[in-house]
Amino acid sequence: IDIAYPEAMSYFAELLNYGTPGEQDAAVRGLDALYRRYKGCERDDIARSALIHLMTAAHINDVRARGRLVRSLSKVKDDRVREALEHFVDDPEESIRDTAARYLARYEGLELAEWFANAAAQPTDIRFATAKSIVSQLERTWRVNNGSFPEGSWPQVAGDANALGQYRETMLAWERWARENPRSAGQLLNPPQE
Repeated sequence: IDIAYPEAMSYFAELLNYGTPGEQDAAVRGLDALYRRYKGCERDDIARSALIHLMTAAHINDVRARGRLVRSLSKVKDDRVREALEHFVDDPEESIRDTAARYLARYEGLELAEWFANAAAQPTDIRFATAKSIVSQLERTWRVNNGSFPEGSWPQVAGDANALGQYRETMLAWERWARENPRSAGQLLNPPQE
């Protein structure tokens, strides 16, 4: 759906909530088309409305539709989108986790080395999940291992001094790698293409 009309907005919203997986995917495409068509125009309210529908669609079960949703949202720099994508950083589907993680890291406006330094110095549940995905991507792409993540969820790691220390050491090792390999590291946080 490359061309969508504002009159279809309520129909797309209905499909997001009650449609089949194929219909949900079509609804994401339609809402994304409305957003792209009307953002920055005289009728920017249509773009904002389409974006709100997209941000509230985290419940979609279909992997294809969820992936398209995350890819669409990852092109928009907005605090509300950041909050919406935080829900996808633990998605069961690797490509969805990876897209959300890259967005969240890129959103902080830092080079990857500085991002790793911040993740070590000021760890949070979102940075922990984001780092886990980013490190996994780097290990797959560059076949490099700079330490291992501690076992367990964020609350378990945060409550265990040894596990938290292991996490910080791993982040600092990846920070060194990113500083030594700025070109390779920089590719990871490049924004998605329109």
